[in-house]
Amino acid sequence: MSGQVHFYVNAMHSIGGVTTWSFQAASFMAKRYKTRVVTINSGTHRDEELFPGPVMKVWRAPQGEKENGVAERVAKDPVGKNSCEEIHKAFDGIFESSDKPGKRATKPTKITKPVKPTKPTKLDLGPSPVPVASHGSGPKDANKRLHPSAEEAIAAATLFVPNYLDFAYELAARSRSRGIESRCIGICHCDQENYYQQLKHYAPIIQSFIAVSPRCFQNLAECIPDRVADMHLLPYGVASQEARVSRDSEGPIRVLYAGRLSQKQKRVFDLADIARHLDAIGTDYQLDILGVGPDREALVDALAEFPRVRFYSGVSHSEMVGVYRDHDVFVLPSETEGTSIALLESMASGLVPVVTRVSGSEDVVVDGANGFLCDTGDAAAMAKAIAKLAEDRSHRSILAQQAQATVAANYRIEAQLEAFESCVRDTLKKPLAPPKIARSVL
Repeated sequence: MSGQVHFYVNAMHSIGGVTTWSFQAASFMAKRYKTRVVTINSGTHRDEELFPGPVMKVWRAPQGEKENGVAERVAKDPVGKNSCEEIHKAFDGIFESSDKPGKRATKPTKITKPVKPTKPTKLDLGPSPVPVASHGSGPKDANKRLHPSAEEAIAAATLFVPNYLDFAYELAARSRSRGIESRCIGICHCDQENYYQQLKHYAPIIQSFIAVSPRCFQNLAECIPDRVADMHLLPYGVASQEARVSRDSEGPIRVLYAGRLSQKQKRVFDLADIARHLDAIGTDYQLDILGVGPDREALVDALAEFPRVRFYSGVSHSEMVGVYRDHDVFVLPSETEGTSIALLESMASGLVPVVTRVSGSEDVVVDGANGFLCDTGDAAAMAKAIAKLAEDRSHRSILAQQAQATVAANYRIEAQLEAFESCVRDTLKKPLAPPKIARSVL
């Protein structure tokens, strides 16, 4: 295939988030096509050294013009430590090459540097950001000057995978509006209206759609009914883990939340209510919270009165295998999801999920069989489920085995990425969007 596949990602991401999947998918594709990760946000992706290819940094604004929150560096030359040969070795434990059988075990690592809750100065955090930029922020000028790095991306890509970034969809539209032979895959990562509306807006330039859960697929089909034939149901996959060695039966039950610390979508302040109910029940527990986000400081403040709650920061995605193995239960009180990658990773490591009945989770977790499903906002029910697991450790062990078996059977990353490649092959055979149509979405 001539040209390049461009995966667009946010340069900063949460543990187990969509950006992590994007780098894994792009790395898998890099072994088959010319693939680049393209970032259009500030900061540096902490795992970018693991990507076997160049990581492009794209500016939105023309040179000499300032733009808030945008990475202003251009393409990075993949030499030295980023050589493909060295980086392929780093991925041997996740993606099996045909000439490299076997799997390397990942050594468990310990969490470091706990942060005890304190009462910081209260901050006006403002509204939590939505995961994608709204396409309705104003009309785009098809002739607007762009930064040279953005022009380079437009000219080089044969296939755009914008993920959740509106500017990446705009670049894909500009590419076709200029008559460049490029195609686009749109992904519905979450059961939220802004995802559906973004995909509906850019549907004329999208050849294939991916939905990461049955609910996302159904809602996307209702939003764009004339494009159902181009939609693929493709839940995420995660790396398989070795059979879990049970932790010591003594001591508190170890509960983990890992993800973005935002009340919008994640409902992280429900964690305080869960802790309050566990204290009232008299459960011996330890709640560890990992992640960053707009509501971190306020959440630390809200949980300052709970001595059994700890916050951690600076934990890389590669260290999460060890983190999962040090815990018993994974809790996720989200209001919406697509299919939670952190949920799948925790179950693959043998944690019992106690989660809300939302997109993705409702398909992975069978209530009472491999975890517990609760209504959104029902902190009392989530606490009751955790208390039950603390009281009956033999039953908890059975559920943990079933959780691990569920992911191993149905959510393997190798199978998911092979299906993704099949979607790519199918997309590359589809007709191009007419330039006039592409201009209409700008």
